[in-house]
Amino acid sequence: MKRILFVLTILGLSLGSFAQTTAPFTQDFTGTSIPTGWTNTSSSTSANANWKFSGTPGNPTFTSSSYVPAISLDHTGNGSGSAWSDGSSPAVADCGLMTDSIDISSLTSLFFELWYYSNNVTNAGDNNKLYVNFYDGTAWNDSVWSFKGDVTQWSYAGIDLSSYTTSGKVVFEIVVDQTTAGTAFYNDIMIDDVSVKNVPACPQPLGLSVTNVTGTTADVSWGSVTAASNGYDVIHGLAGFNPASAGTVTAVTTGTTTSLSGLAGATTYDVYVVADCAANGTSDTTGPTQFITACVPFTAPYTNNFDTDALDAPPFCWEDYKTNAGSFVEVEDFTFTSAPYAGPRALYLYSSNGTPSDSLWAVTPEFTDLTGGDKQINFFMNSDDPVSQLWVGTTSSQTSKTVNWIDTLPNLVPDTYAEYIVEFTTANGYNGTDTYIVLAHNMGGTFDYIRIDEFVYEDIPACP
Repeated sequence: MKRILFVLTILGLSLGSFAQTTAPFTQDFTGTSIPTGWTNTSSSTSANANWKFSGTPGNPTFTSSSYVPAISLDHTGNGSGSAWSDGSSPAVADCGLMTDSIDISSLTSLFFELWYYSNNVTNAGDNNKLYVNFYDGTAWNDSVWSFKGDVTQWSYAGIDLSSYTTSGKVVFEIVVDQTTAGTAFYNDIMIDDVSVKNVPACPQPLGLSVTNVTGTTADVSWGSVTAASNGYDVIHGLAGFNPASAGTVTAVTTGTTTSLSGLAGATTYDVYVVADCAANGTSDTTGPTQFITACVPFTAPYTNNFDTDALDAPPFCWEDYKTNAGSFVEVEDFTFTSAPYAGPRALYLYSSNGTPSDSLWAVTPEFTDLTGGDKQINFFMNSDDPVSQLWVGTTSSQTSKTVNWIDTLPNLVPDTYAEYIVEFTTANGYNGTDTYIVLAHNMGGTFDYIRIDEFVYEDIPACP
């Protein structure tokens, strides 16, 4: 009933001195307040139960957000802003944003589109539902499109409504159901560039996804576009590439799937898809969808400055082993005396209240050429206290608890980085068979950090 009253009010105002919106149009949410003619339709008056147009998802007092990492808060790209729904309490089922009444008399077919971002980086998979309701001039059509999940980039939704019978002006309602059980209060959702227009002659493919990712291959799929008589172009490349001028193109003439091969292990890729509609041209580009290939064994040289690894976890392809619950091996971005040697992030081994009888290890990826006996590691390290030293050894797997210890590295000046080199040779005690390197906190002091940065695995130089 409340939604009907909102529509009647909007339609009534549009007949008076207020001008309704005329399609085609795009709302890019310029400004810091709700667009003129639009309405928050939540059953609650709480700010967190209504759409917001200023502040930052995750924490309105900061310019960056742990809930929305490495993503522009404006899809348009002109600094205009976006609208967002706060997943925090109170959790309502009807956090709705209703458009003004829309005159579609100049359209020959009806198409609704928006860009959205939803990514619960704190608790992946605990997601609120985003959906769109459509008033056709006579009745509401609920959930003509919906999404519930995690995406790592702004994603596109296009809804072909040409099969619906419309009468007079139409209204759209964009809704977030915040009542998902679990920790979906971390799932803030953004929308931008909401458009009402004619159905494109060559619509964008939807549902671009990547599955079955290995160290060298990945399967890509997307939704069918009826007008794509010439098929599709799938474009992939290293994360951040421009699909208009770079990348590898795979032409797909039948079906809506393809397999990518020849990929590098432990590498982040972007993939896009474009529909080819022959005389009707090509579609706008859908994507990127981002994926990371699986870990594979490495050979020298291998470098890791930890700057692109995820926070609060071991580096990608590394493992940790700890026997004290409070201890951790994680990539962090601490500051002041705890800052990395270079760049924004480093690897941190934290002893917490552990004792020397506990274990706290960082185990590298596999290095298959370590058995050659001619390799070394080079890195920068410091610790909070000279009693906290770094042990270096080798092991046969990332799950093995047997370590062949090779060296002990002291840090004589607290919180001061020094460069360290450890050789893996027979003369230095290497056993000639292990293929993983262990970096261990000796647990010499409680609540002490050891910080490691600019890690390099390489051949021992002929002339050091």
